[in-house]
This record gives sequence, C-alpha cells and structure tokens, in this order.
Amino acid sequence: MQVLVTGANGFIGSHLCRVLLEKGYGVRALVRSSSDLRSLAGLEVEYRYGDILQPDTLEQAAAGCALLFHVAGVFAYSGVPGERLIAEARQGAACMVQAAARAGVERMVLTSSSVTFGATNRKIAIDEAHPGGFSDASDYITAKITQAETAFEMAARTGLDIVSAHPTLTVGGPDYGLTESNHAIVSYLNDPYKTTWIGGCNIVSAKDIAKGHLLIAEHGARGERYLLGGENLEWSEVHGMISKLCGLPGPYLKANHTTAYLAAAFHEALAFVTQQRPPSTREQARMAGNYYWYDHRKAAALGYAPATAREALAGAIAWLARSEHISASLRATMNLHEEVYRVPRVI
Repeated sequence: MQVLVTGANGFIGSHLCRVLLEKGYGVRALVRSSSDLRSLAGLEVEYRYGDILQPDTLEQAAAGCALLFHVAGVFAYSGVPGERLIAEARQGAACMVQAAARAGVERMVLTSSSVTFGATNRKIAIDEAHPGGFSDASDYITAKITQAETAFEMAARTGLDIVSAHPTLTVGGPDYGLTESNHAIVSYLNDPYKTTWIGGCNIVSAKDIAKGHLLIAEHGARGERYLLGGENLEWSEVHGMISKLCGLPGPYLKANHTTAYLAAAFHEALAFVTQQRPPSTREQARMAGNYYWYDHRKAAALGYAPATAREALAGAIAWLARSEHISASLRATMNLHEEVYRVPRVI
C-alpha cells in the first residue's frame, strides 16, 4: 500500500517513515527542495517535492496513495511570528484535506498535539473528552487548535475520512533541527544551576509516537481524536532523570511563575543580541505550574503500548550526546548511565 507523509524529513515524520517501511508500506515523502534530508538517509522512500501551502504540488504527490499522514508543521515557541504560525497552520490543513479528497485518499491522519485538549493546575490526567481551552494560550497552542478545527471542518465538507494523533512531549533522535522537546533537554544540561520548574508533563519517545500513528491509521475510528502519550511526571522528576542518565548533579533550583518568566525575558533579550536560540521563552514560562498530564487509554485500546519516560529520555540522550547540539565541553562533564549505552545506535 502506498502512503504519503508530509514533513517526512522532520522529527516525527522521519520516525514514521521508518515504522511504515518496517511494516511493508511504500512510502512517498513530501519535502521541500531545500529540506535537510539527513534524517531519511538510507531509507527507501520516494521523494516528492512540494509545499503544504502550494495546493498544485499536493494533489500530484497524493495521487495513488491510500493513506496520507499530514505531519508537517512548525513546533516553535520563538522565531516565528504568531500571526504567521496560525495562518500557515490553517492554510496548510485546508490545502492538505482538499488535496487528499481530490486525489481519492482513503484516510488522512493529522498530527496535532496534546495541548489542544488543554491542561490543568491539578495533578490529574485528562483525556480526549476534556474541553481544552486556555485563558492565555500561546501562539503555538492557538495554531494547533486552529489546524485541527480547520482539518475536521474541511473533511466534513469534502467527505474525507480523517483521524488525528495528539502526541505529548516527544523526545528522541535523530532530530537535526532540534525540536522544542529535545531542546528542553539540552537547555537543562547547559544550565549551570540545573533549574527545574513547577508543574508537570507527559514524556514519550518519537518511535512510540510513530507506531501510534500507524495504529490510528489502521484501526482508529473515523472522525476520532487520539492522545498519544507516555508517562506523566513532575518536571522535577523529569530533570532528575536527565541528570541521573547523564551522570550529572541536579536539579538544584525550582523556578516558580515569576522567576521562570523573568529568566525567559532575560534569555529572549540575550538571544536578540546574540542571534541565538533562547533556552526558554516567555510563552513557555507562562505554561509553568500547569500539569500537561494525559490519559492515552483510548489509543491503548488499539494496541498502543509506549515505553517508560526513562527509556524515552535514555533514547533521546543517546542521540543528543553525540550530536552537534551538545558541546564538546559539556560532553566531557557527562558520565552516561549504562541505560544510555544500551540504546541501539541511530543516525
């Protein structure tokens, strides 16, 4: 069976291509002509060059495909104007649904985000029935909500069979562009104070997210949304695991809302001067204190069974530790745990 993956060279997209190939699917990868293709090196995929904002390139790419995985999208808390982020999420979703419908695609799987279901200030795991909503949503969250709403509305108009995958904080490698989730690991390791935050998150490996996408495509119910997560942890537990896996002390400090926001404002000001990516942003700081804890039982009923957060973090650190994202000076201070060395090597 032939499938099309948009954003195939991206973090989740490249993992999805690997899983699809392992399962015997023929994979067509939609990428830009300027895309970095290192994450797809050695994979037997058929490249199609196009852009999700250029409808004329999409229908041709989707022709003859039974499944379409729309993974392409920007995951960023800085560097992209909010208006552009939201507008491109809306336009990209609309273009993809229209192209899939015209090309006769049997099912489209949309990669959304767990944040579309919201978060709470309590230590509870929420599921797909949670109404979502944020009093002060970041541009990224607004973009993901807009993307999903647009895709499902357009699918209803065109009659396209659509389901959506909603990953939680996804870590792993390869990740040449360094997504925000892996960037959070690197930023913590670079922080001399090893600062943690109040609140919590849900950690999952990129490989499990890819497997979850395929389960949803093959067994998910039409028009349904599925959370794909791993383990719910306090941020202090996450950072403690990272320290142990890297053989480093910490965390030492715990930031509250005020200190997190002030630090992020300083990081953004410094980044403006140095033209480098800030370790944290004010958008991220506003999320401090909330619990992004999720319940993936709906996907589990389809056979979804993710690894532990520690295994996911070990896999991410195994790749990051030898990547360009970790400096030689930082690498010299690390004494990696044996769990990290046991992780199979990936490109």
